[in-house]
Amino acid sequence: MSNLIPDMNASINPGESAAGFHLGMNYSLFLNKTNHTFINSFLKDPILDSIWMIYEQDEFNYVTEKTYKYQYCYWKESITLVFSGENMKLISIQLYNTYNGKLFKEIELGDSLEKLAKEYDLSYYADMHYLYVKEEPTLDLETGEWKDNLNWEKRNVIEGIAIESSSLTSYQELKNQKITRIHIFTDEFL
Repeated sequence: MSNLIPDMNASINPGESAAGFHLGMNYSLFLNKTNHTFINSFLKDPILDSIWMIYEQDEFNYVTEKTYKYQYCYWKESITLVFSGENMKLISIQLYNTYNGKLFKEIELGDSLEKLAKEYDLSYYADMHYLYVKEEPTLDLETGEWKDNLNWEKRNVIEGIAIESSSLTSYQELKNQKITRIHIFTDEFL
C-alpha cells in the first residue's frame, strides 16, 4: 500500500482539483492508497500526524426524506475531503490553516478578500463568498446614469468554488477580512 498524502503546495483549481486530488476520485481507490483510521465522531477525535482520519456519516434530510451517506477524510487540520456515499466519488475539497497552494496563481489562505475583489465580484450566501466575473457599471443611455450590474442570477459565476472569511459577513459590509477556508466542489455537493 502506498501512502497517498496531500501536496500542500498544489494549485487550487475551482471545480477540479486541489492538494493533488481530483474531484470525482473513487473512495475505494482513496482507501487503498492511504494510511487511515476510522473515527467515531465528527471532528471530536484528535487529529493525528501523517494519517487520514475518516468519519463516515449518514445524514437524514427532512426535505427530501432521504438518508444521504458521506465520508469525511481529514488530513491534520488543513484538508477535508468529502466523498458521496451514493456514488463513492470525491465531491468536495476543503482547505484550511497550513495549506500553501494558490488559487488563480496568486490568492492563498490568509490573504485579504480585497485582493480577491480586485479581480472578481463577490456574492455572499450561507457564510461563504462566491466569485463572479467582474462586470463594470454600465451607462444607461436613456437616463445618463451609471448602474451596477448586480443581478446575480444573470452573472457569470466561477463554478465550483466558495471562500470563507474571518468574519461571517459579506465583503460589502466589511472589507477587511482574511480568507480562512477555500472550498472547491462539484454540483453534487450543493
